[in-house]
Amino acid sequence: FRLLLRCLGEPVPGSNYAPLAGAMRRFTTTLDSTYLSGALLDGVRTTFAQPAVALYLGCAEPDNALKLVHQERFSDLPSLLGDGAFTSALTQLRRASDGKSVERALGAGLLSAEDRAALFQPGVELWCPICHTDGQLLGLLLLGRRGDFDGYRPQDLLELQRLLDAAALAFAHSAAYQRRLEAEQRNHELYCNLDNAQQEMGAWLAREIHDEVISEQLRLNLTALRQLLTTLPPSPTRETLE
Repeated sequence: FRLLLRCLGEPVPGSNYAPLAGAMRRFTTTLDSTYLSGALLDGVRTTFAQPAVALYLGCAEPDNALKLVHQERFSDLPSLLGDGAFTSALTQLRRASDGKSVERALGAGLLSAEDRAALFQPGVELWCPICHTDGQLLGLLLLGRRGDFDGYRPQDLLELQRLLDAAALAFAHSAAYQRRLEAEQRNHELYCNLDNAQQEMGAWLAREIHDEVISEQLRLNLTALRQLLTTLPPSPTRETLE
């Protein structure tokens, strides 16, 4: 992460982009996706004078969809954006873009009702895909107009893209860490299940062996008793035992 920050560079001296740099530094301190989301949102809120904002993050189910995890001052945003033409266009853009750029990237692609609700959401100025270097779409940040009613300047977009690139790496590490935790949990559960199965099998074998030993001892005792009876003279007692 620190190498990434050096590569991205520092904010323009004397500018108001220090909160974005602060957010990127916060990305280096944790792998918790909730904390990372908070750092990202805090950075854009402070830098761009509290614009309307929404954040989608990737989820494994269903089918690598984007899940809405936060929204402020947007209404009726879909809770999920499925893998389709809209997300493909965002992945193709790979940068903060306005609505016209997104529509051009879409071309003749068919949109679902959820995609249309997001694309034509009133008040959205920028669609900001959070893309891994391998092309995977990890999230989507939606920004409304700057709170000071200025338009987003070219330098704003440059600094915002630096933040998105750093966020992509942070969320990718977070997802990899979460997958590792889940794999370790599954391995632990499998080990516990195997251990329980071995204990149950051991107990079952012990019972079976114990029953076989008792049965064999009883058989031997009966055989010995029959042999002993053959040595006794005829009598009512012998007849009863036989």
